[in-house]
Amino acid sequence: MGALALAAALGLFGGVLAGLFGVGGGILFVPTLTLVLGLTQIHAEASSLLAILPAVIAGAWRQHRYGNVDWRAALIVGLGSIAGVEGGVGTGIVPSSDQVFMESVVEERPEVLSGPQLQYPDLLRQAGVQGRVLVQAIIDTSGRAEPPSVKIIQSPNPGFDQPAKNYVLRALFRPARVHGRAVRVLVNLPIDFKIKR
Repeated sequence: MGALALAAALGLFGGVLAGLFGVGGGILFVPTLTLVLGLTQIHAEASSLLAILPAVIAGAWRQHRYGNVDWRAALIVGLGSIAGVEGGVGTGIVPSSDQVFMESVVEERPEVLSGPQLQYPDLLRQAGVQGRVLVQAIIDTSGRAEPPSVKIIQSPNPGFDQPAKNYVLRALFRPARVHGRAVRVLVNLPIDFKIKR
């Protein structure tokens, strides 16, 4: 319910901005849909296009009543924009095989399907050392980490680094997808070393 209330508030605020300044809601909608509601960049952009329609219709009707709309110019610009949108979508985000996407812009994020048992270093286990290692890697279209891309971003102890890398290199992921097509994606993977008591 909180997400619906937030979406309604976002729509109200976007409408006020559109009415006052004539700006599109995309300037407000896309970041909020991405950061607050958790949509991917692509889903936020597409949802923003639909969300702004009511404000556009209401604003255009109101301006028509004031006698401010030049229908001929508006129709020419509008028809031209239809061709522009189709061309932009057709040549825009068509994933190529060598392109690497950020995790925040893919429609489906990669998920671990299976992986080896994480090897806890004996000396660290005996010493009671625990922690989280952050591993960065590119996950390819077959769901495997590309070995040259695997690196440690953050680690509580260097003894955890190689076991964390080994886990990521041997894990199988569901590949990320853009427009239904598997793509390479750069991810940061948290690997937790916890002692079970």
